[in-house]
Amino acid sequence: MKEEKALKISVYTLGCKSNQYDSALLRDGASLRGLRVVPPSKETDVFVVNTCTVTGKSNYQARQAIRRFKALNPLATLVVTGCYAQVYPEEISRLNVDYIIGNTDKKRLWEVLSNISGGGIFVGDIRGEVEFDDSAHFDGVFNRTRSYLKIQDGCDSFCSYCIVPYARGKSRSLPLNGVLERIDKLVEKGFREIVLTGIHLGAYGRDLEGGLSLLCLLREVEDKFSSSPENGGLRLRLSSIEPVEISREFIEHMRFSALLCHHLHIPLQSGSGRILKLMKRPYSPVYIRELISDIREELPSASIGMDVMAGFPGESEDDFNSTCELLSGIDVSYLHVFPFSKRKGTPAAEYPGQVIKRTIKDRCRRLRELGEEKRHSFYKKNIGTKTSVLVEGRTDKVDGLLKGFTRNYIPVFFKGDEFLVGKEVDVVIESVKKGKVFGSPKSRDSGI
Repeated sequence: MKEEKALKISVYTLGCKSNQYDSALLRDGASLRGLRVVPPSKETDVFVVNTCTVTGKSNYQARQAIRRFKALNPLATLVVTGCYAQVYPEEISRLNVDYIIGNTDKKRLWEVLSNISGGGIFVGDIRGEVEFDDSAHFDGVFNRTRSYLKIQDGCDSFCSYCIVPYARGKSRSLPLNGVLERIDKLVEKGFREIVLTGIHLGAYGRDLEGGLSLLCLLREVEDKFSSSPENGGLRLRLSSIEPVEISREFIEHMRFSALLCHHLHIPLQSGSGRILKLMKRPYSPVYIRELISDIREELPSASIGMDVMAGFPGESEDDFNSTCELLSGIDVSYLHVFPFSKRKGTPAAEYPGQVIKRTIKDRCRRLRELGEEKRHSFYKKNIGTKTSVLVEGRTDKVDGLLKGFTRNYIPVFFKGDEFLVGKEVDVVIESVKKGKVFGSPKSRDSGI
């Protein structure tokens, strides 16, 4: 009797770092259950599309992926999960997929794959989820040197434009021991940088007993790993943190930490006080100016990125100019620019004064140009500095350059041997050309 071949499964991911982490769990779980994880192809037996719904474009990209995989292999079982599946299952059902599994029921995925027949929609009430799901096996995700680690899920803020609380549920945290154990395992597997992620990372610990906070967690990680010879020069990075959660104590900890990279990504959204109130964001432009000044005083070389939204309902030209003036006047390193996207079910979707698409597009362009100026200026400030680069690999076979990231999140290209991949190398930043940063290794490990 012939041995039955293992089913082939492909997991395709859209969206944030938390989604990428969730997809890694799905792949690891599939491997543990005897499935073969493969890239999407005509031979795939099961396609899993892990979706995002933060903007209308995210929904569109998910539908595109679904149609593409249906055309690639019409006989394969098609499973759609993630945030789009959680919030808008009725839209997905029109595409004739086999299974729609919301964030509440991702655990059911393995029930589905153990008996791939029939079909169905499995979407529960996400607001009933009160504990962080710590049940899945995890081997690490991203590349050979860096892994994401999700330590928090959900959000209780309910900003007026945001669908995420409806897609991810209440804020819930991975207990401290679970975080430390997972970091231990990732260090054992050879990961040199761990990116702590969450939907509202700064809310970490509020749902746990004992008054735990993100800063408390970082101090515990520092105590355990900073002096350990087994940590292999571990670097810790944060994915994103709200402005009101960056206290002076937090900045001071970052300044003196041996592990924590000097890199902050801050969701600003608007520089207009009036628009911030409409967004239900709990800070003012004055607060942002003072915060960035405080950060720069303690961390002069830190990379500070900001999310900014264009075209929120009621945003006048004066409001938009206030955003540009604020960003021009503060020392930030780069911008992530997003157009406002009307999300059905959020208050802002019904606000008066919806801005026309042409205006939103133009404002996004202007903000992106400002962001590129900020990025270029930040890169140039670092010319002549000697900095530590974690080498991730070669860029391509043509130029043969190695590429890695500094602790303050600058991608640097330089010449070097293959054995440097996975190591931290001292590099002198020498030039910035066409938006790229080039340097030369100076450490003893470089062979130079």
